[in-house]
Amino acid sequence: MNDRVFAVLFVAALSSCRTVVGPDYERPSIELPDSWAAIDDVPEDAAAMPDEWWLALGDPALDRIVELVLSDSPSLEESFARWEESLAVRGIAAADRLPTADLRYERRRDSGSEAFFPAGGGIQDTYTLGLDASFEPDLFGRIRRTIEAADADIEARRADLEDLWRVLAADTAATYVDLRTIDAQLELARANLAIQEETLALVKAQQVSGLADQLSVDRAQADASETEARIPQLEADARGRARRLAVLAGRTYPELPVDLREALEQPRVIPAAPPLPSLAPPAEIAERRPDLRRLERDLAAQTARIGAAVADLYPSVTLFGFAGVSAPEQDQLFESLSRTWGFGPRFTWNVFDRRRIKNRVSVEEARADQARARFERAGLEAWDKGEDFALRYANEETRLARLRTAAESSARAVELAREQYAAGLVDLQVVLDTQRVLLGLSEQFAASQGALTKNWIALGRATSAGRLAIESPSG
Repeated sequence: MNDRVFAVLFVAALSSCRTVVGPDYERPSIELPDSWAAIDDVPEDAAAMPDEWWLALGDPALDRIVELVLSDSPSLEESFARWEESLAVRGIAAADRLPTADLRYERRRDSGSEAFFPAGGGIQDTYTLGLDASFEPDLFGRIRRTIEAADADIEARRADLEDLWRVLAADTAATYVDLRTIDAQLELARANLAIQEETLALVKAQQVSGLADQLSVDRAQADASETEARIPQLEADARGRARRLAVLAGRTYPELPVDLREALEQPRVIPAAPPLPSLAPPAEIAERRPDLRRLERDLAAQTARIGAAVADLYPSVTLFGFAGVSAPEQDQLFESLSRTWGFGPRFTWNVFDRRRIKNRVSVEEARADQARARFERAGLEAWDKGEDFALRYANEETRLARLRTAAESSARAVELAREQYAAGLVDLQVVLDTQRVLLGLSEQFAASQGALTKNWIALGRATSAGRLAIESPSG
C-alpha cells in the first residue's frame, strides 16, 4: 500500500467515526394558564389585538411618527449591526470545517546535529518555498457545536430586532399620548383660568360697590395666579415630549418634517383607547413574543457551548501536509532536484489539562442554567404584565366614567356658586372651593384618559409579536 492510498483510507476512517458530544438541546416549556383572568368578560366577537395596534387609535399624526421611528431609529441601526456581527461570527465558526492552506517562504540557518552527522554537520542554510496545508476532522463535534451556537445567536439577534420594533412602537405611542394629555391639561388650565379671571373681575366689581373687601380680591387673585403659573410648566412639558419623539426618530426636533412638526404643535384630543381586544391564550402569546424567543435562543446557544467545551476532553487529530521546494541556495529553489513534499497526522490530547477543561464545562453548564432560569422567569413575568395591563385598563375605564360624571357635576356647581355669590346668597369661599374642585377633577379626568390609552398601548406591547423584514441567513 503506497502512502497516498494510506492517507485516503486514514481520512475515511476518521470521517466514519465522528460523533457529537455534549447535551442535545431540548426547548423548555413554561406552564401558563389557559386563559386571561382579567379579561374573561370580553365579548366573543371582539377584535383581536393586531401587531400594528397603534393604527387602531385612529390618529394620523401618531401613525406618521411611529412610521418614522420604525424606519430611522438609531437603536434599530445598532441592533441590525449586532445581527450582521452574528452572521460574521457564524462564518468564522463554519470556516473551521475546511482545510487551511498557507503559502510559506522560509530561510533557516541551522547547526548540524552530531546525532545525525557524526562527523559534524557544520552550519547549514536552508531555503524553503511551498504550500502548508492542514485539516482537523471534527471527531467529537467541537466545530459542529460551535456552529450550532452561532446559528442560535443569529436567531437571537434577529429576535432582538423584532422585539426592538415592538418596544420602539410602544415607547413612541406612549410618549405621543403623554404629549396629547399635556395638551388637554393645558386647555383645561386655560379654561379654568378664564373662569377664575371672571370671578376675580366680579369680586373687584363688588369691591367698588362696597360689597367685597380687599381680602376677597386677594384670595381670588391668588387662585387665578396659581392656575396661570401652571401653564408655562405644562408648555415646557409639551415641548419636551415633542423633542423626545424626534430623538426616538434619530434626529433633532427642527429636523422633523415640517408637516409633522405642525401636527405635533397643534393641540389634539387624547387618542381614545379601543375596547379590550380578544387575546390568544397566554401560552400562545408567549410563543410569539420576540423577547422570549430571544431568551430561548440564548439558552439554545449556551447549551451548544457545553458540547464545544466537552469536546476538548477528547483527543484531536490534525492532518498536515507540505508541497514545495527546498534547497541550500536560493537560486537552486526552482531546480527539479529541489522539489519536496510531506504529510502525516498529528495526535493531541490534553491529558494534563483536564481539570481546567472540566471547570470550563462546569462554567458553561452554569451559564446554561442561568439562561434557562431567565427564560422561565421572563415567561411568567410576561403573563403577569399582560394580566396587570388588562386589569388596569378595565379599572381605569371605570374610573374615567366616574371622573367624567364628577367633572360635569363640578362644572355645574361652579356656575351655580358664581350666580349665588353674585346674588349675595353665598360667600366667596364657596366659589373658590368649587373652582378648585373643578380644576382638580378636570386634571384627573385628562390624566385618566391618557392612562387608559397608555394601558391599552402597554397591553399591545405585551401581547404583540413584533415584526421586521430580514432575509434569513443561509450558508
